[in-house]
Amino acid sequence: EYDDEGTEIGTSDEGSWESGVDGAEPGYLMLASPAAGTSYYQEYHEGEAEDMAYVVATGVTVELDDGTTYTGCVQTLDWNPLEPDVLEYKWYAPGVGVVKEEALTADETVELVSLAP
Repeated sequence: EYDDEGTEIGTSDEGSWESGVDGAEPGYLMLASPAAGTSYYQEYHEGEAEDMAYVVATGVTVELDDGTTYTGCVQTLDWNPLEPDVLEYKWYAPGVGVVKEEALTADETVELVSLAP
């Protein structure tokens, strides 16, 4: 956790889990071969961590506010049954990862601003 100046003000293990312990299972940030219409758990520990993703589309082109364009992206709709009012879109670029996140239930967009090897 950080304050407005970027100084760390605390840590929390809330939502943390270990696969194989207390029924927790591994999750996937992105499927190896994502296909539109597929849903999957990004993390799963019942009642603690239940993030899910639905593949909205593949082969998407995403242009960020700075003009950077990524092609061949996967768009997901992410949600969590434990927080049903929180929905967001994410776009994953090949070889990069998440390049954009857009909250559907709040006026918030996050975009990749730099990429280093």
